[in-house]
Amino acid sequence: MREAQRQRLLTAVPEVVAEHGFGNATVTRLVAGAGISKLTFYEQFAGKEDCVLAAMAEIEQSLLNDVRIAVEQEPVERAPAAALQALLAFAEREPAAATLLMGEALAGSPRILDARDRSLGRVADLLEDAYAHAPVETLLPDISPLVWVGGVGRLIVSKQSRGEATAALQHDLERWLESYRTPLGHHRWRDLIPHPPPPRSPGLPLNPLTPPPPLEPGRPRLSPAIVATIHCERILFAIAEICYGGGYDTVAVAGIVKRAGVDKRVFYSLFANKQAALSALNEFAFRHTMAITAAAFFNASSSSKRVWEATVALAQYVEQNPMLPGAILLGSYAAGRFQAQHVEDLAHVFTLFLQDGSEGAAPCEGLTIIALEAIAACAFEVGYRQTRSHGLQGLSGLVGHLAHISLAPVLGAAEASRRIELLLAGTNQADAEHHGLCASCV
Repeated sequence: MREAQRQRLLTAVPEVVAEHGFGNATVTRLVAGAGISKLTFYEQFAGKEDCVLAAMAEIEQSLLNDVRIAVEQEPVERAPAAALQALLAFAEREPAAATLLMGEALAGSPRILDARDRSLGRVADLLEDAYAHAPVETLLPDISPLVWVGGVGRLIVSKQSRGEATAALQHDLERWLESYRTPLGHHRWRDLIPHPPPPRSPGLPLNPLTPPPPLEPGRPRLSPAIVATIHCERILFAIAEICYGGGYDTVAVAGIVKRAGVDKRVFYSLFANKQAALSALNEFAFRHTMAITAAAFFNASSSSKRVWEATVALAQYVEQNPMLPGAILLGSYAAGRFQAQHVEDLAHVFTLFLQDGSEGAAPCEGLTIIALEAIAACAFEVGYRQTRSHGLQGLSGLVGHLAHISLAPVLGAAEASRRIELLLAGTNQADAEHHGLCASCV
């Protein structure tokens, strides 16, 4: 009886989370979904977190079993495609479970985040185990399985939340993954070991962004618009600081206004609630980051150099101002699915840089809309992993990896790697643009 009640509860968890979102999946809703009493719930679990962790453990085992069978049934060169197909099939068959494990878990506590990362890491380990026995000439994707599995998971949840079929992703994602194929013995980017950071981007501001100083007591001698801007920016920086330091769950309006040094009435004159303020923070961080990145991009002379310079500027700007992107990386899902979609939409704007030069020519084979979305999701996963493991300091050491994620589907894995190696070495890249590439890639 107890075991049957426990199983009903674990089955209900992903369904309740999928319907209401992680933050709103209360114990009351969990027990209602399972058809049991709260007393029975607390006989089984100490609280919501323990219950969700148990549900995630069951989902993990089911997913791992699917991926393991798929990988073992194929030759090693087909292992990535088999794992990809298994991920998509699992999401199609168990959409609520996939949503919890691959997406909504990102709204959870550090223990929930650890469980999500560990589960997807074990999927990646199955691929690494298969690679370990492959001949060095085997063509396999030179991209971290940890990154692409996490990125694909993000993309799956994004598509599901928008009511799009995940099964339709298979063809484009398989072509995208194939664009990274390189002989195993020549792999360079499959780990996430940092390299020495590149020189400082010329357009990087000398100083980090800081909030404006607080207004003096009394009636300010400033226009109402300037006063509102000062209050708004102080509130946004306060949210970023709180969220980056302790996660979205630690953000409350009372704490925001105290840290910002403004009255609660001022907050509500600017924002309807803290979710609206977080949305404004996303826009604020995006606007400033895009300005720096775009300037670096358009100051370079060739397509690949533009992507490189934009990536360097982005990584170094993020390092210089870690609280703003860090709050977004760790807090967007916690603020609800709408905020997560908002952040995803902003991240996809950066992939427009990869389409530079394609007008008037056929697009490169690997550069479909789905590929662009996968690139953005993988870059987001790199930033997330870096934030969780080391903070965003050190992200510029992964510029080569980020550039390869972006450029391989455009140039091909070998040419992208060659150019990035030259750029990392600081060599003149002028002659690199004369090697028989399609017009849209030069």
